[in-house]
Amino acid sequence: MSSDTDIRSKNQPFYLSLSQHPPTPAFRDLLENYSKILPKDVETHLEAIRDSAWTHHPYPSIGLFIFTDLGLSGDDLPNTPQEITSTYSTILQILKDGGKFLDTGCMFAQDIRKLVHDGAPSTGVYGTDLHGEYFDFGYELFRDKNILLRDHFIAADILDENAAGLKELEGRIDVLNAVHLIHVFSLEDQKLLLKRFIALLKPERGVMVTGRLTGNLNAGYHELANAKATVKGGRAEIFEHNVESFKKLWGEVGEETGTRWDCKAWFWRFGIHTGGEDKPANWHRKKEHGFISFVVTRTE
Repeated sequence: MSSDTDIRSKNQPFYLSLSQHPPTPAFRDLLENYSKILPKDVETHLEAIRDSAWTHHPYPSIGLFIFTDLGLSGDDLPNTPQEITSTYSTILQILKDGGKFLDTGCMFAQDIRKLVHDGAPSTGVYGTDLHGEYFDFGYELFRDKNILLRDHFIAADILDENAAGLKELEGRIDVLNAVHLIHVFSLEDQKLLLKRFIALLKPERGVMVTGRLTGNLNAGYHELANAKATVKGGRAEIFEHNVESFKKLWGEVGEETGTRWDCKAWFWRFGIHTGGEDKPANWHRKKEHGFISFVVTRTE
């Protein structure tokens, strides 16, 4: 069993140098033009925030600089599907028209910052995470305490139906984002999580759930490096979906809640955005590993 020191070691395949996962042009634009960080300071700023966060939570998403990926707009993807691009534009318009956006498991809330940078009112965006200190790291990263409301960031267990802050948002959300959140739950709890999403969304057609989750071409429970630091309950494995099993999950949840959902999903190889094709096929995960990006829209 790995010790706490081992978990926090930087000598791991999921602890990269920034040169192995450099910020995309869109994320760099966010730091330079939204956060007003000088171009020459971007790299050192990112590395300092990552290393500080790692000492608190040694998660792959921190070690791999995943928090620099703008999952909602898909700017880090090699070929962003048109559905993701058009969905982002739709979401931006919904918020400009007074709608509400909730980023669950938001960590540093980079997707929220991207929306506000692109013109969404800051009054309509909310973020939630189990670890409230992530919000402080987010403010340090983006230097925007004067832009985003602190009480719109809610530290809570997403599965707690009585969680303060989230309870007040039930039935009021137009778009719910969940990037790298769903896979930290067991398959049974994933179903509960999706039902929680539905409760937070407005009870009407057109509301959306967007995001990403760790995936596997062979759906099922698999061992994951550092899973004990990441997975709810401290398990050493996670349930990874493929596109088909993820769509099936939404179908089952729809039947159990009396709702229907159109689930669009895409599978991507991990190496595409965490080190590049120069890495061995199994440098971090095996070739069947990757992540799924998705857009799920209520139809009934």
